Amino acid sequence: RLAALVAASVVLFSYATLRTCLHAQTEIVHAFLLSAAWFSWYCLGPQRQRWATAWGTALGLVFLDVLTVGSKAILLFYLPYFFARKPPQLRRQMQSSAHWLCLCVFILLLIVWFKFTGNQPFWSWDDICRLTAPPYRQGFFRHLCTFPLKTIFYLLPWSFFAWVPFCEAHRQFEPSGSSPHFFRTVITVNTLLYWLMPSGSPLNLLPLLGPLAVLIGFHFEIASRRYYRFYSLLIQILGWLTMLTVAAVTFVCLAPRDIFLAPGVMSRLGKIPAYCRPPITLLALLPVVFLSVKYLLNRRAMSQLSLSACLILVVFVSRLTVIAAILPLESARHDLRRHHGLQLANVVPPDDKQKDQKPDYRKISPEELPPTIYLHSRYAFLTETFYLRRQIIRLANPAQELKTTEEVVFLQSPRLPAAPSWNWEPVSPQIPLTKKGITKDASTADQHLRLYRGVLKQKPAPEEVEP
Repeated sequence: RLAALVAASVVLFSYATLRTCLHAQTEIVHAFLLSAAWFSWYCLGPQRQRWATAWGTALGLVFLDVLTVGSKAILLFYLPYFFARKPPQLRRQMQSSAHWLCLCVFILLLIVWFKFTGNQPFWSWDDICRLTAPPYRQGFFRHLCTFPLKTIFYLLPWSFFAWVPFCEAHRQFEPSGSSPHFFRTVITVNTLLYWLMPSGSPLNLLPLLGPLAVLIGFHFEIASRRYYRFYSLLIQILGWLTMLTVAAVTFVCLAPRDIFLAPGVMSRLGKIPAYCRPPITLLALLPVVFLSVKYLLNRRAMSQLSLSACLILVVFVSRLTVIAAILPLESARHDLRRHHGLQLANVVPPDDKQKDQKPDYRKISPEELPPTIYLHSRYAFLTETFYLRRQIIRLANPAQELKTTEEVVFLQSPRLPAAPSWNWEPVSPQIPLTKKGITKDASTADQHLRLYRGVLKQKPAPEEVEP
């Protein structure tokens, strides 16, 4: 029961889960389906020896995962099987008729889906956007150095337990033929795969959080007893850090809007909606009361409660605190981008600084916009274009890709369009890119996002040649 509670805490209270859930990314569904495929295969196959059901269930979940993230789900599922501890037995099961039958049905379903559904890419949308984005600039050596550090950061606070299942001294407590051997292979192989990929991100390792949680839960009780002093100190440090974070969140939520802490910081915090402050403050005050009672008034709290109960409780409180700290920032950031999108559509007035100035653009109503608007960007500004309520077509080079059959076009661009076949005029206010946090490149710091209206130039009539 304790192992299951710890495993659930690893999945629910790690920073990687919080990061992906806040942004509603497909990686969280990908992690669930792929982990379920591995768990069902091991439970029904090696443990219960029902190999036909094991392959059918696992490949069915992988098929759903392919619909979520594309073909990389197939690679991540099958790759660990080639590095298993018992290759003869596993190779015999992979060559069995049950596996080949399930695999043929799996391939047939993929062909039917991609053939008759239409416009469904075999790659994930994240990979497609990455291919159309600018070249990856981070060096490979730098990636090799930063990838482990980022992985440790995303696993916090469970990074201090992640090493225990891979320690040789703790493997003696595992029964022979148990699941930790298989799950260690899954984690090691896929981690090395993304570590050696120049464009690999630690968030791609989210499907490995389930197997890692099982391993941590399996070794948690033994590790907490053997390293009791270290983990007791960790709990106290985590508790004090949580108290400091709670104090900062409470101060920000109750502070007036015109307060100034650092350049570019309070400009976003000041835009926190008023309705977000009371529940966030109440949520922040609850951990303050709890931690004050446990760690300030009662110094013997650690001896009265077990180490596992204290750790899970403190991690739970720290997660509530992180949520209370991140939600206002995310709300302010998304409100700012929505406000900029409505400015581009001329639904809301410009900022206060632009009200005093004479507008340098011709304001048009949203009804005057055509059904299709072009976007001069390969990787950004989709949030802002959503509020135009029109079909968006991306362009890499407007001068070559715009059709000369259209007399009037609308183009959203970070700069004045370099398409000489049209006469361009701005029809929206300027929005600085650095203000909304799209780019940190110094070469694009002075650029603005704007909506332009282009009218096709009339070609001069050919002169008549006298006979």
